Amino acid sequence: MKIGLISDIHGNLEALEATLKCLSTREKVDRIIVLGDIVGYMANPNECVRLTKNYDCIQGNHDCTVVYEEDLDWFNPVAKEALIWTINKLTDENKDILRNLPLTKIYKEEDFTITHGTLNNPEKFLYLDGIFEAQKSFELMETQLLFIGHTHVPKYFVLHRNDSSENIEMISEINYKREIQLQENKKYIFNIGSVGQPRDYNYKSCFVIYDTDTKTIKYIRRPYNVRKTAKKVKNNHLPKFLYKRILIGM
Repeated sequence: MKIGLISDIHGNLEALEATLKCLSTREKVDRIIVLGDIVGYMANPNECVRLTKNYDCIQGNHDCTVVYEEDLDWFNPVAKEALIWTINKLTDENKDILRNLPLTKIYKEEDFTITHGTLNNPEKFLYLDGIFEAQKSFELMETQLLFIGHTHVPKYFVLHRNDSSENIEMISEINYKREIQLQENKKYIFNIGSVGQPRDYNYKSCFVIYDTDTKTIKYIRRPYNVRKTAKKVKNNHLPKFLYKRILIGM
């Protein structure tokens, strides 16, 4: 089975459409799973909820905030302004969809788990940036694989174990031309990057395919009409920083 995993769409309709087209027609995946933050920042929150509502989805911190309208002051001024705009734009129906999403989900048969930030305190949407944070999630993992989003930067962690010790390796340089072959005696945490607002200085959408038959992971970058997205952000009077940053992927 080929499973497409996407995250951090953030209301970017053009990026989402390009990603879904790639997954369905070019990659021909059997299932699509969404790791949260369907809304926030960009100008098409309702359309993105409608496009993803029939997939397996979990809740991200932006999804949670627009539903409960709490913790707005935790966000920087740009994100807060965009969230308030999104709250006013989202329909009640789409808010209900986001409200009912779980925070984590385990796929025991395929041996993987999904969460937006970390497995420890998933409701706090903590950032899993380095080895220290990865260690906590590795300790809680009931499956070989964990897929996360939230930071918008693709990277992955490998837990190496032998009879006397454990060590965690962090890989930040992704080879998009080569699949990652999983090994049975190791555990992995994959940050799958962002579809709608990458922050690794590459504007192209980033997502992952997990092939359960070959036990491989493939990272993919997909171009989309980023200038159209930026124009929508500008025309809706959202913060200038938002449409400037997506053009360069920061």
